[in-house]
Amino acid sequence: MRVALLLILLSTTVYSQNIFRFKAKGPRVKVERTIVTNQANLARRILKITNLTTQQKLRATYYQPRVHPTRITGPNNYLKGLSRRFTGPQWNRIGQSGGYNGAHHIVTKSVIKQISLKDGEIVANAPSVFHPLHNNPNFEYMFHDHERQLKIYEQSGIKGVVIDFFERANAVSGRLGIPVYNEDVIHQALLEAELWAKHWNLKWE
Repeated sequence: MRVALLLILLSTTVYSQNIFRFKAKGPRVKVERTIVTNQANLARRILKITNLTTQQKLRATYYQPRVHPTRITGPNNYLKGLSRRFTGPQWNRIGQSGGYNGAHHIVTKSVIKQISLKDGEIVANAPSVFHPLHNNPNFEYMFHDHERQLKIYEQSGIKGVVIDFFERANAVSGRLGIPVYNEDVIHQALLEAELWAKHWNLKWE
């Protein structure tokens, strides 16, 4: 079924945990999202729905408005899909080395591979954000401190890693006058991270 969807629906990004279908471009993008998981309660909270298709497959359709990139969080494949469909002053710099330079995995790809011994789908579905300093060599410590993340993971799980990232990012952004991540984004990122961690049998906290 997923193979067929991948071949037929060119605007669809298909992975085992999340299936995204994006429609249209402009000031807002219509998104059809399916979450395949055994964490139905968490998935309902993320999708903000009460009805279930099945206990392991939840679907919702919603519109993602074109807001500032730091106001959006979700799986890495979701952010990549949006970055190809939004245009505007901030969004035009997403893929450039002088700007945001792509979606940032909150838990680094190296750490994901080390703690899970997996690659591919788990990385594509990992919780992510946009930040204008991402891939700026002067701020490598903030985004890609693998040793720090491993230590935090051992002590406090994925939840600790996510909280630590937002605390450090907001401290730096506040000093430099860059938009900080608000409480809604952090809350949503934690929900996405919890669903992701439990789906892939990672330590949550």
